[in-house]
Amino acid sequence: MKKTIATVALILTACSFFSGVHAAAAVTETNKEVYGDATKIIQWADYTAWEEEGLAVYAGQWEGGGFSMFFDVSDGKEVNVKFKVPVYENESENNVTENGSVYTKYIVDMIVESFDNSGMAVLRLWGDSGKSVDSTNVAAKITCGDLHDKTPEEKPNEVADNVWVKGVMRENSEFDISFNTTDFFKAVWGDWTTEKASLLTASGTVENGQAVQESLNAKFNPEGNECKTVQVYFRLSAQCPYAECPVDGCVEHDPEAVSKMIITEVNGQSLANSDGVLVDNAAPFVAPVQIRGNKEINIKKEYSLEVQSSPRDLGKADFYCDYASDVVCYDRLTFSAKVVAPSGKETTYPTYDDFSKLVFEELGVHKISVTVTDEAGNSYTTPETQFEAVRGFLLSVEGYSDGDTIEGTVGKEIVLPAASATDKHGAECAVAVKVENPYGKEVELGEGNSFKPTAQGVYKVIYTSSSADGSASGTVTLRIAVRKAEKKSGCGSALTGSAFVLLSAAALGAALKRKNERG
Repeated sequence: MKKTIATVALILTACSFFSGVHAAAAVTETNKEVYGDATKIIQWADYTAWEEEGLAVYAGQWEGGGFSMFFDVSDGKEVNVKFKVPVYENESENNVTENGSVYTKYIVDMIVESFDNSGMAVLRLWGDSGKSVDSTNVAAKITCGDLHDKTPEEKPNEVADNVWVKGVMRENSEFDISFNTTDFFKAVWGDWTTEKASLLTASGTVENGQAVQESLNAKFNPEGNECKTVQVYFRLSAQCPYAECPVDGCVEHDPEAVSKMIITEVNGQSLANSDGVLVDNAAPFVAPVQIRGNKEINIKKEYSLEVQSSPRDLGKADFYCDYASDVVCYDRLTFSAKVVAPSGKETTYPTYDDFSKLVFEELGVHKISVTVTDEAGNSYTTPETQFEAVRGFLLSVEGYSDGDTIEGTVGKEIVLPAASATDKHGAECAVAVKVENPYGKEVELGEGNSFKPTAQGVYKVIYTSSSADGSASGTVTLRIAVRKAEKKSGCGSALTGSAFVLLSAAALGAALKRKNERG
């Protein structure tokens, strides 16, 4: 029997790890009802549907991506996902029929990939064919690396095999899977209503279990570099429910070779809902603030802060958070930042738009944190990141920042703002300034750094300075948007279009009157 593998991804960027695991952070839960954005929970938005107990995901003949969001697994934290999925033995004729379609399921892979050191682990669950064990069992396999890249024959020490666990094999078999970087996979499954669920970990008495544990540890916890962030994938494998596929014998084109799973909970956030409306009781998450490239931070200079969408993004801001996440309404998150100066003075940047202009006025150690809030009012604040602000080389333009725009008028004198510069010791440094017209030609400056623009367009003003020893320098660039002077109207001026129209109408009326008088 042919089969097709499809990848399903729960979408949680940096999931909030909603069960209070962030002890150092301020978390508020409001339990407010919101509409869950299915397109942000599962990447395959076209093949998902809200059902009362959770989010149903349909897959089978399409290849797809993974979770778009990420999970924090630092300091012992773990990812937890609960889902229901049909699990039947390979040769079973029992399948799920819904709305005239047949859904069959016999393999589900939970794939966890490290974003710190490219480690990968896979937990595979499937219904046994009944040849080795009783057909009411669920078989499990844990690997270090993808099963499709490294088979047991090629990498025998990277597969924990022969894990046979009693479970209920029916259309809504429950699976409760967790992942952390100490025990790695922990899987419990069985009937929702019984206490017969079983626990599985990589190490123990299973075949090659200890070898897999050691391989996973080397991948996710290399010396001096503990894994902190993971991305999670689900891969479903469907088979045609008939002896022969109805479409050219190819299961990949059989619309009925489809798998179905229902995701019921992610890290404590229940997806039980009424037409997509659910209670959001989980705080979102944002990764701690970092300084890009250990950059030196100077006082009285502007810096930017950004929240990236992925640990793999190549952001350009001076301060950054690797990612933010929320299970229910990721695109509806709001952010604020707070900086505490050495004197204890607090400065708040209340919206994300304010993150582009961070200025530190005091010398010494500062503290910065970011707060993320979801649509339901749940919030999370990162631990404070400390950094030192030093004097550095400072070039400043009075009243303006780099990139600002000044307005001007053709023919009217413009006096350039004054500028000053100091080196890291506080010694004054000379400042040079030049102006380029809209065509890139340098403009001659008059007394007091003034000039009269002769053409409309954007002029560029460039201030430069360097320290006496040439070890440090700075540049500030301003723009001057110059417009034409407005023409004045008055006595003796040309008639405007509207006045001409009025006079023409009056003249036409007089001519008609004279014609009528002549008969």
